[in-house]
Amino acid sequence: MIVMARNPIDVLPSFAHLVNTGSHSLVPNEEYHVDFPEFWESWVTTMTQNLKENHERVLSELVSQMPTFFVRYEDLKLNPQPVLELLFCFLLDVGTLKGTLIEKRIQEVTATGFSSKNAYKLKNTSNNLCRSSHMYTEAQITTMES
Repeated sequence: MIVMARNPIDVLPSFAHLVNTGSHSLVPNEEYHVDFPEFWESWVTTMTQNLKENHERVLSELVSQMPTFFVRYEDLKLNPQPVLELLFCFLLDVGTLKGTLIEKRIQEVTATGFSSKNAYKLKNTSNNLCRSSHMYTEAQITTMES
């Protein structure tokens, strides 16, 4: 099993956009935290609890039943080559990819970037990590951290 974790600071607005627009590429004109603060407060509280419950379930029920590779989305975006190498070592159950075609292909793909390999049109902010931190109150950040 591969488990990818992403900072909830960007997950929550991204998922709200998907739910409200039905698209990964669109962004609503409104700003949730400004135009609909009651919705945003409820969304942050509910989704934070859902994410915590899902994470706890993965750790308590699934990880013990199968080999699991954990990866942070931010690490994959910032420095993809070592993350992909570790992932393929896990998938192939080998200690190294040294001298393999997979190693060569990972190097080729990461050298050219991922822009031509997207399944859908990315928003122009897709490469900015923690770009949504301005949307949260101090109390909301504390809720996500606990």
